Amino acid sequence: MVVGGLSPALAREHHLRWVLEALDAAGVEHFVVPGHEPLASVVAVEERDRDRVAEAITSLCEKVPGYLVPADKPRRTSANVAPAIGVRGGELLRDEDVVRFFTHLVAPESKRKPLGSDHGCDIEFWSRPEEVLLAPRPNRVTRWVRGGEMRTSAPSHRMTPLLSAFSDSEVNGTHPTLDVFLTPRPDEIDFPVDVVYTWVDDTDPEWRARKAAYSGEEHHPEADGVGRFHNRDELRFSLRSLHQYAPWVRTVHIVTDRQVPEWLDTAHPRVRVVDHRDIFDDPECLPTFNSRAIESRLHHIEGLADHFLYFNDDMLLARPVLPEHFFCSNGITRFFPSRSVIPPGSVTREDRPVDAAQKNNRDLIRERFGTVPTQKMKHIPYALRRDILLEIEKEFPEWHRNTARNRFRAHDDISIPSALHHHYAHQTARAVPGNLSLGYAEVSSPELEERLAHFLEDRRHHVLCINEAGFVVEEDSGEERARRTEAVTRFLGERFPVPGPCEKT
Repeated sequence: MVVGGLSPALAREHHLRWVLEALDAAGVEHFVVPGHEPLASVVAVEERDRDRVAEAITSLCEKVPGYLVPADKPRRTSANVAPAIGVRGGELLRDEDVVRFFTHLVAPESKRKPLGSDHGCDIEFWSRPEEVLLAPRPNRVTRWVRGGEMRTSAPSHRMTPLLSAFSDSEVNGTHPTLDVFLTPRPDEIDFPVDVVYTWVDDTDPEWRARKAAYSGEEHHPEADGVGRFHNRDELRFSLRSLHQYAPWVRTVHIVTDRQVPEWLDTAHPRVRVVDHRDIFDDPECLPTFNSRAIESRLHHIEGLADHFLYFNDDMLLARPVLPEHFFCSNGITRFFPSRSVIPPGSVTREDRPVDAAQKNNRDLIRERFGTVPTQKMKHIPYALRRDILLEIEKEFPEWHRNTARNRFRAHDDISIPSALHHHYAHQTARAVPGNLSLGYAEVSSPELEERLAHFLEDRRHHVLCINEAGFVVEEDSGEERARRTEAVTRFLGERFPVPGPCEKT
């Protein structure tokens, strides 16, 4: 079936609504259960209603070409999957304690594999020994409920961590459940999480003029590298990935220097454009072309959530992620150490600015805590807390001020949201290592196209990063650079084809 604006969350909601509507039409009592699989939904019915449930599914399949699979069997093995209408489908509804209903859904823009069994609706048959209803398997709250348990209704975000109170209503419908399932749990993340991007359009003539006016100032050549500012519309596709795979995010803040992407719908209620002038308290620091300086001021965004993720626009989510991938329910952040190590020794004039900042971070942590960080961080969205960023600003005021004042990357910068925050928070018992898979491609690499082709087929990575270092390879012709840009643009369009809600129509 073709579904406009399709996402994993929308596929989940469609399957749930179809099953609930079918059960309602058949007069079968039911309630939604918080299951253990975030992408799937769960509906409970009584064991004694099996025949009427089978009739309901048969009626549903008159409009939806549905399939059934036992919940405890591998869903990608065709031998376990049966058409919902037919002998095998009837056997599953008669004999299994839990069956999953699903169909295959595709977006009109997509040429990739459809969404299906992972996003289906589980139908659980609950037994009734004496005065209780007994679940056939564990859920997130209770294995049994009393027959007179209070019935109520609740939005889908109370049943899955894939959603939040801020998720769009089309994926966050209100459905019947039991009051016991709404008990607040200590593992639930109920605080809002925002996302912050920094973005620049290097083709904007006014921005180029501002940059040219200061390019005579002394700075490392890499700080002015073309690749550090080049725009391939990555932000558009990163936002698409965010809508697809993190529908729990509250608000997206895009930090720019008097620029707005031409395709962005600035009237969308969950997107804000933030100018550099809104976050820098010293106008002498502007304009700035130093991402470290801009990053040092992110926690001064008005209205920003206390917990937020910082994305570079070359970071793309590649599969569904949950708030718990980035934060613990008690507010502790997660960070993602890389196998790459910080170069040894003190800062020298030969150091690249990125390495100099890491060395400066290391020195501050050594002086403050007596430990020596050795690992860099992966290019995975950075989980941050405003209170920790404010504390770092007060703890290291001179370093913080110098970074904010450096118009281009410099050897006395510190890299705060991408590294120092995580080391500092870890040392003060407010951060722990996380575990997400990263797929990384360097634009200047001769293996670029091979890596991008791999990313189209292999969906194991949680995050993709298509990074371009500051330098343009001198031997590259303009034709070669154009070829690489075309390869990246083609990949982004094919991997993230579904427009997001904040794009102009």
